Amino acid sequence: MAFLLGLALLCLAPAAGMAAETTFTVTYKAFDGCPDRAAFIRGVQSRSRLAKPVGAAEQPDIVFAVELKAVSKKKVTGKLLITQGITASDRSVTGVSCLEVSTALALIAALSIDPEAANVVVPEPLPLPPDWSGPPILGSQPALITGPAPVIVPSWMPPLEWRPALIPPPSDLDLIPLPLPVDPFAPAKLPGLEVGFGARMILDVGPAPTPLVGGAAQGELREVGPLTWSIRAELSYTVTAEASASESLPASIRGDYRMLRGRFIGCIPGWSPAPWVRLWPCASVGGGGEWAEYTRAASQVGSAGPWLETGLAGRVELAPLPWLAIEVQAGPALALVRSKFKAGDSLTVFEPSPAGFGLATGVSAAF
Repeated sequence: MAFLLGLALLCLAPAAGMAAETTFTVTYKAFDGCPDRAAFIRGVQSRSRLAKPVGAAEQPDIVFAVELKAVSKKKVTGKLLITQGITASDRSVTGVSCLEVSTALALIAALSIDPEAANVVVPEPLPLPPDWSGPPILGSQPALITGPAPVIVPSWMPPLEWRPALIPPPSDLDLIPLPLPVDPFAPAKLPGLEVGFGARMILDVGPAPTPLVGGAAQGELREVGPLTWSIRAELSYTVTAEASASESLPASIRGDYRMLRGRFIGCIPGWSPAPWVRLWPCASVGGGGEWAEYTRAASQVGSAGPWLETGLAGRVELAPLPWLAIEVQAGPALALVRSKFKAGDSLTVFEPSPAGFGLATGVSAAF
């Protein structure tokens, strides 16, 4: 009976080790503060015994390309490209820290080698015992010896001649962390408080019989981070595109309208579907003056009055560069204080509408 049990164990032993090892290599691109390439390789190995870094003069079975980017202070994206033979696939992960994203990509890489990697956690290999002929070992990783290993030669044998060319160069199996080169395309640290400026073209409907068209200059203070906000101070000047006539008055009475207005515009982000797109809900308050100049019976009559308004708007920003944005803003406005325009003492020519609409487009820069 014991003989049969031993024979069965000998037959089953090879079956337990039938799962073949898969060699892999990694190209790694990350920004400052992320785990390095060696840590990523150790993360893959710690998930599966089948994952083996490629050695010298070996062709890897799988090639992993890892790229980590910082979108904001609390958002990191990672991309993993898996190439096996002529087949390639990619995976993307988003997290709050680079360590979290790198760990998730290492697990995905391990699962592409071993589907059971999620259920098995393999501890890191123990360091090798120190070599009496090598330098002292610091930390948990063995020191890399690139020279020939010592050999004890009996006195009756002639001395051996070493051939250094036969010693393989270091490979992915040597997991001693090395400093990564500086990547000029790695995203810079995102700023906190920013000061900016910009210019816009403005169209206003409501303060005059026909739309007012003009330009505006602005200064801006904003913060991009966990609490993103923007406050602008804007000065605008708009005029009627052509002389306007009132429908209730003779066509001989025509006028040109002008408005000088200052506004404060405050915005918070509502939705950012991509790093280069921002959608802002905004509110504003502003005031200034409006002028009208009428031509009546070959004579000119002027009229002026104050203007005070509040409004809501939605702003869309497209940022082709981190510091530059192209924007479009539109929304209604409510006139809190408005004046009647008269051509003389008693003839009312026009009274602005209590509600209007504004449209603006331009560019802004923040640093």
